[in-house]
Amino acid sequence: MGTHNDTVAPPEREDVARRYRELLSTYKTINAEVAELAWSLADLEQEIATLAASTVAAGARLRQRLRDLRQQRDALEEQALRRMDQAEAIAAELARLRQTLGNVETPVAVRSE
Repeated sequence: MGTHNDTVAPPEREDVARRYRELLSTYKTINAEVAELAWSLADLEQEIATLAASTVAAGARLRQRLRDLRQQRDALEEQALRRMDQAEAIAAELARLRQTLGNVETPVAVRSE
């Protein structure tokens, strides 16, 4: 009489492990991009604050520069949010793959008695 085993076979384990490594690499890249975007946003916020403080007496050119910087900030924020969403989805998939890898067992010959 045989038993049912819900674990992943060794060839499938290699596929899962490969997918895990690929996703982990992508996840790290996205996190690095998000960190870089955060630094860029912080720099823009500082420049916007500096310009905003001086726009009271500023001319049209400075006000246009301030509008441009705000548009650039908005675009970077949107990009950062998209990448963060991607990172979150990848993190969930990594957790699923890690769990699958944890459930992998080497097949054991089933004896009939």
